Amino acid sequence: GRGPLSVMAERGHEAVAEALLRAGGGELSWAADADGQTAAAWAAGEGHVGVLRLLVRYGGLRAVGAADSKGVTPLMRASAGGHVEAVRV
Repeated sequence: GRGPLSVMAERGHEAVAEALLRAGGGELSWAADADGQTAAAWAAGEGHVGVLRLLVRYGGLRAVGAADSKGVTPLMRASAGGHVEAVRV
């Protein structure tokens, strides 16, 4: 199932996401669910730029570059949703 970071990323709750990242470390930023979707995938799909920046800060590019089980990356999700600022992260 999805972890709390993915849920907070999807909803754009930056403060809670940062608290989770501080407690869990960088590894948490690239953790994936059963479909291979990371917190970055959820944040990018909704255009939550602040959360994406947090994920990069705590987990580096690995946090935002992973493709899910269908080969879809967070960049592709942001682009498909028309979230220009999220694409730029």
